[in-house]
Amino acid sequence: MDWERFHYICRRTLHEIGEHESINECIERVEKSTACDFYGRSGKADSISQNLLMEIKNKSDRSEAINTLEIYSAMDLSNLLTESIHFRRVVAYLALILTLFICISGIYQYVVTPAFLEVFESFNITIPAELVFYQDYWIYFVVLILIVMSLSLYIGQTLKKIMAFKVNLLNTFFVQFFVSRKIKCSYASILEAIFYPVSITSSQTGNKVCNIDEHLKDIEQAGMDLAIEISSIVKLERNKLVDKSEKFMNILSAIIAISVIYIVLNFLASAYSPIFSLGELM
Repeated sequence: MDWERFHYICRRTLHEIGEHESINECIERVEKSTACDFYGRSGKADSISQNLLMEIKNKSDRSEAINTLEIYSAMDLSNLLTESIHFRRVVAYLALILTLFICISGIYQYVVTPAFLEVFESFNITIPAELVFYQDYWIYFVVLILIVMSLSLYIGQTLKKIMAFKVNLLNTFFVQFFVSRKIKCSYASILEAIFYPVSITSSQTGNKVCNIDEHLKDIEQAGMDLAIEISSIVKLERNKLVDKSEKFMNILSAIIAISVIYIVLNFLASAYSPIFSLGELM
């Protein structure tokens, strides 16, 4: 995990930094050491941990940078900022349903339906209205369901990115218009809490949904331990984020399930009506 690596870098930098060595040089030296590999791979450029390290490196005030390193070295976010396993299963379930729906729709339309039509034509029987209706309008049902399922799957992938805690997601068009405000609030609160020690305000990160930084200023002025309070806030908001995201995806899953059931019922009606008609003929 990149968070375990991040915390190790903070601790090792505090331990090894020389009297006349810059924070930037020391962090880079620690990052390049083989010992870092024991704590996981380096985070991606859009990860919070990499952005935090970059902000610490760029601090002009050495004492402020050391104070920031002390706060992060005392925290342990590796067990807090992890993706929910249940949420992964929900997203995987949506992907599976989408694949099965495409396969079943294709098989019925291009294999089953033509066989029924051929039988009716060979017996000079009028094609049942249900089969005609399905044959004429099946593409609209399929496209509608595919749009809903694809949109739900994309929302699920977006929420996975949110729970992977990538930066700058709140500014994207899709998150602004398709993700609930409660989810965005929890996500923004987590970012505000984590970035507070490097003095990045909500206006800089674009996270103006909630204002955790004001609370942390009061904590700091009261002389309380920032590392403990930030960890507590992140834990609480992370639990809220997971809970809200799972509920959001469960609602989408229910909508999809109802839509698929409706299509299946139409499928059965159009499939069995020709059989009943042939039975009456015989």
